[in-house]
Amino acid sequence: MLDRAGRYLKKKGVVLSSKERAILIERGESQISRNWVAQTYKNLLFISPFINNINMPKKFREKCRVAKIPPAIRGYIYKEKILDKLKWFMINRH
Repeated sequence: MLDRAGRYLKKKGVVLSSKERAILIERGESQISRNWVAQTYKNLLFISPFINNINMPKKFREKCRVAKIPPAIRGYIYKEKILDKLKWFMINRH
């Protein structure tokens, strides 16, 4: 899974350091070069731009929590308005 993350980020011009890799393996999440965030959930890996200081409605946060969407990527999902697409993917990924 980390190889895919490394390849994707390398295409975006970011190289994972060994410390960032270790943190991602240990904690399941890591902020990468202040601009990206990677987070694992079960056998999924989420990579998104890091969005900070965004106000999300409580209903949106609750929908994300119920859908088990990792907290670190919720800002990006809210900004891009892709919650329904992501929920559909997580339900139908089998």
